[in-house]
Formats: sequence, C-alpha cells, structure tokens
Amino acid sequence: ASVGVAPNKLVAKIGSDLNKPDGLTVVNAQNLRAVLDPLSVRRLPGLGRKLGERVEAAGLTTLGELRTAPDAVLWPIFGRDSQRMRERAAGIDDRPVMSEWDEKSISAEETFFTDLGDPARMRAEVLRLADRASARMRAQNLATGCVQVKVRRAEFDTFTRHKQFGASTTDSRTIAKVAAELLMAWVDEQPRARVRLLGVGVNHLHAADQMDLFAQGGSSADTAATPLDATVDLIRERFGNLAVRRGSALPEARGADESDEDTSEAAPSRARERATMREDGRSQRPTPPRRPCNPRPARGPGFIFPACESV
Repeated sequence: ASVGVAPNKLVAKIGSDLNKPDGLTVVNAQNLRAVLDPLSVRRLPGLGRKLGERVEAAGLTTLGELRTAPDAVLWPIFGRDSQRMRERAAGIDDRPVMSEWDEKSISAEETFFTDLGDPARMRAEVLRLADRASARMRAQNLATGCVQVKVRRAEFDTFTRHKQFGASTTDSRTIAKVAAELLMAWVDEQPRARVRLLGVGVNHLHAADQMDLFAQGGSSADTAATPLDATVDLIRERFGNLAVRRGSALPEARGADESDEDTSEAAPSRARERATMREDGRSQRPTPPRRPCNPRPARGPGFIFPACESV
C-alpha cells in the first residue's frame, strides 16, 4: 500500500495517492506548496465528479489555482464553503487524528500500473479484492449488511456502487458475487472505459455473533461463514495470505504476468499482509519448514492449494 506522511490528515491522504501502488510520499512545511500546487483539482478529497467539472469549467485546473482564486470565482461554485475549499487546496486541515475508532467499513483496493480495459480482467480483480476484504472482516469477527464497489477511471473520475442485504453475511462467495454484479452493471453503463483503480468494501458492520438481530426475512445461518471460509482463514493465518487463493485470483486467471508477482516469503506484499493481520488482532504463528512444493498444485473447489507438506 502507498503511504503519505504529512502534517495533517488531508495532505497525508493526497500524498498516499501520488506514488501508487507501493510508494512513500513525505510532505512537510518546506515542500507543501511545491507538492500540492501542480496537482489537478480532482486530487482534492471530497471534490466529486460534477463539482470537479464545474471547477475546471471556471478555469481552475490545479490546486494552486484553486488556492489563489478570488471569491468572485469561487462563490458561484462553493457558496459559503469558498474559504474552506481555498484552505483545503492550500493543505490546511485542523481535524484531529483519531488513533482508535469503531470500524465503520473495511475495504481492499488496488491501483494498477497499466489501466484495465478488459471486463473479464476487471471482474477477476474484483473477486480477488472481495476475498481480501471478506477475510479482514471475519478476522475482526464482523458481519456486513452492504457491499460497495469503487471504480476510478484513467481520467481519475471515481464512481461507487453499493448494494444492501436483507440479512447480514460473512460469506466470501456472497460478497464476491454481489461485488462482481455491481462492477459488471457499471461496465455495461461505460463499456469502453479504462480503469485505473478498483476497490471492494463492506459497510454496515456489526458483531458477527449478532447476525440474528439484523436478519430480515431470512435465516442468518444461510449467510454465515462457511466451513470453507473457516478453513481458508486458518490456513492463511498460519502460512500467509498467499498460501491458498481462489483460482480466479491467480495471475494467469487475471491475465497478469506471473513473473511480476513475487509470492515468496520475502516479498514486500507478504510483509504487508503479515502487518495487516497483526493490526487485525490475529496472532502470527511461526511458519514451520516445508518440503519443496509440487509444481503442479492440487485443486480444490474454487481454490488452489499448493502441494506442500509440513515436516
């Protein structure tokens, strides 16, 4: 994941989006203007697509131009919020940083080196992200009542689609199915769009052991964690998140180059996954030595299991 280090939340958020997918951006008082001023106004969090179009139509295309724009230009667009938007373009944000809070949503997203134009590839990526978000949710003993898909086009226009459930769920396949349906509905609306970023989130979270209280017209048992999910979670907890993956998440299934994906224990992605698991409160056990893997993996229902054994 990309990281932004800055004096406040707003600038840190902007910085975290600059060097994706795995970059680090440090912004301080000395380079604040040099970093922010040349950026497109679309980079400003909270500036939606329609409002961004109005700002650009007024001749303000960069944050520097927005920061120095007079009230005569800003007032017809923002009204009472003109001064606040000018301050945000200047990187001013006084909101406190909260170190602890109740989880309102859990998401997994990825920015791609090359924009995606193939709907099948987009769907495979969304299935992979849905699996990742579902695992993180179950690690915190949470269930969801809503799935959301985030799509960012190559032009940086961002779209979200969501769907609520009648009964809450922790089931990976249910979440992945809904996420894929939301994505393909969006693709039907914009069939020639090229995509820079995809994300899957789960919202309306509550404790998984309270699913009966949130069920509406259906049994929570139908959407509870399946034995398959529980088994996969245990394998990943012990051997890492890449020890077992859905077939659709493999590089060849997603149309990705296997050589670009480092699945070794030393890979940066493995380090990030282990850190995420620790943040989610899941204990990390030492990995026992394993015999060399059979190059032809055994296939389970919907998953690929490497043919390895513990000594």
